[in-house]
Amino acid sequence: MRIMIEQETASGNRKSWSKIVTGIDETKNNGYSVIGDFLKEDTELDLPEGALVVQCIPDGSVKHGGKHARLFKVTADGLIEVAYCPDWYKFFLSFRDDIKRELGQKENPLEKFSDDELVAELCRRGVGLK
Repeated sequence: MRIMIEQETASGNRKSWSKIVTGIDETKNNGYSVIGDFLKEDTELDLPEGALVVQCIPDGSVKHGGKHARLFKVTADGLIEVAYCPDWYKFFLSFRDDIKRELGQKENPLEKFSDDELVAELCRRGVGLK
């Protein structure tokens, strides 16, 4: 699907950035948790239908600046906003959960166990590990 993401600027000529989302790194609690490649804004892009795009937009002044963000899904009709983060610094974790939900990633109930605990349980059940 051919789309164009418009670049937004705020005071001080701070520019937005966009990224195609391929995953979430839950070990990070900031924008570095969004896995994917940066996209060139104000340029036509060919993205697959169903792809997710995050756009982070600066707002406020240079001295008292902040960011807000949008999560878009690429559809046959273009970009559809599926989530919004009014304040990147205050609500990023909730926004990260929105991204995760859109990616279809479910919480893994086994994540709370260590590798040793999992191996011990498999051994207890008689499952041989190669």
